[in-house]
Amino acid sequence: MPKKILVVGYEEGRIIDHLRSMNYEVLTYSDKLSIDYLQSNGVEFIVSFGYRHIIKKEVLDLLPEKVINLHISYLPWNKGADPNLWSFIEETPKGVTIHQVDEGLDTGKILLQKEVSFSAEDDLKTSYSKLVVNIEDLFIQHAEDLVECRVEAKDQMGEGSAHHSSNKAGFVEFLGENWLNIKVNTLSKLYQDYLKESTK
Repeated sequence: MPKKILVVGYEEGRIIDHLRSMNYEVLTYSDKLSIDYLQSNGVEFIVSFGYRHIIKKEVLDLLPEKVINLHISYLPWNKGADPNLWSFIEETPKGVTIHQVDEGLDTGKILLQKEVSFSAEDDLKTSYSKLVVNIEDLFIQHAEDLVECRVEAKDQMGEGSAHHSSNKAGFVEFLGENWLNIKVNTLSKLYQDYLKESTK
């Protein structure tokens, strides 16, 4: 019988299609997880991608080292919310990471990661799309090894950075309604302008 995988967050997409093509039984879910749900459905492995809830310790204890997250930043940089935006504001390394989930905010051991570069023509929309494609490709390339726990996990090195969704609110208002179309190579200067304006 195929291994039963739960994908939390996005309920359709390339990752789900690929896992099903490999004959894994795949469930999707976007609400808060419970032990009852996992046990009643016989879940053996969890892939988190675009999931909006904290995965609790009781879930991690039930499936040790079998809960992974796909995060569109080059960890340990830009843990938490809006990693794409902050990587350009703070001019930190950019890329994607697949990591084990622990009790922290994107602090689990790294399984795979890849740096991603961007051009002067990229805006927040196109850069986000590139990151999503890159992390999907990275997962698909190594899907069987990830699900069968054959990828060596390595500790994150250094403190990096982290952000919450509320951190961007004032800046987004400053940028205006078309903020997603702003070229990424201008964001660092625009953020400095915003800080100067907000302290007046």
